[in-house]
Amino acid sequence: MMTSSIITSRCIHLRARWTKILNLLFIFSLTFFVSVPSSAHIPGMNQKGKGKFVLQFEVPRDPQQKEIMNNLKHDLSFHQIVAKLNSSLELPKDITVLFREDHEGPYFDNEINAVVMTYGFILETEEAFNSIQYAQTPHELHDAIMGATEFAFYHELGHALIQVLHIPILGKEEDAVDNLATIMLNEFTENGSSAVIYAADLFDIEDMARSKIGEEDYWDEHSMDAQRFYSVICMLYGSDTKEFSFLIEDLEIPKDRADLCEIDYQRIMESWLMVLGPYIKQPVLPAVDKIGGNKK
Repeated sequence: MMTSSIITSRCIHLRARWTKILNLLFIFSLTFFVSVPSSAHIPGMNQKGKGKFVLQFEVPRDPQQKEIMNNLKHDLSFHQIVAKLNSSLELPKDITVLFREDHEGPYFDNEINAVVMTYGFILETEEAFNSIQYAQTPHELHDAIMGATEFAFYHELGHALIQVLHIPILGKEEDAVDNLATIMLNEFTENGSSAVIYAADLFDIEDMARSKIGEEDYWDEHSMDAQRFYSVICMLYGSDTKEFSFLIEDLEIPKDRADLCEIDYQRIMESWLMVLGPYIKQPVLPAVDKIGGNKK
């Protein structure tokens, strides 16, 4: 496979998409409430409450992991992510965002209702990027590690929301939450498309490091790293075919598949907005511009 580090040499300028996204959200929330009969019951739908996201850091014993914990606290990235989620989503119960000493994960722990982010994963991510001398400067390395970590967080957040909100999933759940992570970063996070590319590059690196594919890889609930790489890149290209045209050119993706990327992205984004719409806090809706010709 062609390494995708070429991708990161291009400067990505995000354009604001808030009006488009909020328009879709408003339309789909109206569609949902008008089209579903009052007698219909969708398990878990509209189970709102006073739940919130709660950020916690467990103190690790390992000195390297303790340094990572201190850096995360100083960086404040996840403090800002959690604050933004709390201002955007209504939950029926608390979801903890827990950083802990562990070499497994990240994962969603259903027993304690927590998205578990591990210091060990961040160390392994740094090692993976360093294995191909991915970054030219410490700042670039930091951005790559944090971008891939944020993608992993939103992926696990997807699992948490599916469990807590009883969201129906048609197809592989792991693919669905990869898509959600891509959308959350690309549409709602400053410089989020760069984080998506860092995560895709990490999948590419992990694929290149694999010496062989065994039966366990085909049985795994996750798609293979190479598939996840191309799927994420396709989604990002589909979000803005002009801005991200270089992705298709560099990776020589066939035109027929590239054309489907835009359709896939729109459908998947609309589907996620439809199921999450009832839990989006209403104050965001007045920002919608020109619904039906009237400014909101």
